[in-house]
Amino acid sequence: MDFLIDVANAVLEASGLKDKVGRNEQVIRLKRRFGLEDIESLTKFEDVYAYALVEYAFDAEGLCKHQLLVAFFKAKAVRDVFRVAYRDSDPAGWLGKGQRSHNTNWATNFQQG
Repeated sequence: MDFLIDVANAVLEASGLKDKVGRNEQVIRLKRRFGLEDIESLTKFEDVYAYALVEYAFDAEGLCKHQLLVAFFKAKAVRDVFRVAYRDSDPAGWLGKGQRSHNTNWATNFQQG
């Protein structure tokens, strides 16, 4: 299975945990599980995206953001937009590409992701 899918699924699984550990503990557990502890050593797109997803997914209380939002970032169409922006060193480029994708088959691509 795809590494990014594994990370997104782990975030979604963690969102259903009943034990309330703080945000930092949730984030630390997931980063350790996927070898993402040191942001400075991450050079591949997949690692950087996974790190950002884990950081973004949890609020200050350790609760996961809505599952649909996490699923959105799991979708292949969304990952591909970010991958191109990362590859081209164009952080703002994902906005234009995302806008164009939204105007075409964004919803279909999101649901298939």
